[in-house]
Amino acid sequence: MKRFISIVCLLAFLLSACTEAETKPTIPEGNYTQGIYELTFHKRLISNDHVGRDWTITYTHNGKTIKSGYTITQSLEVFTFQSIGVEVREKDKIDDVGSGALAVAICEVGSGKTEVTVTETDGRFKSNTAVWEISCEVKLVGIQ
Repeated sequence: MKRFISIVCLLAFLLSACTEAETKPTIPEGNYTQGIYELTFHKRLISNDHVGRDWTITYTHNGKTIKSGYTITQSLEVFTFQSIGVEVREKDKIDDVGSGALAVAICEVGSGKTEVTVTETDGRFKSNTAVWEISCEVKLVGIQ
């Protein structure tokens, strides 16, 4: 019984030393209506069954080619998903191409992920595939 009471007292002592961290809102007070959201892209080759080694990855948003650091401005009141086009290209005599789309949550800390498969179209490894995982992180970087 003494052991139990000692453990309870020790636990109470340790918990009393803990203080709740002060949380600060990430959006300052004011009449801000628009958020500026920055996109950061990541790519990872999951598998490659003799498709190739010379790759390019292109991202598009609303018909415009983009890259990491691209920003989207939208209302702070709205939570939406934006579609980001992805093209993975293995460059050789006849390029092998796979494409897909990321549905990216545009919010204070959003993200999106997809897999793109590229199929070898010619040669002795015809029909072999490579699979890429493409992801995007979104971060609120400003308000106006």
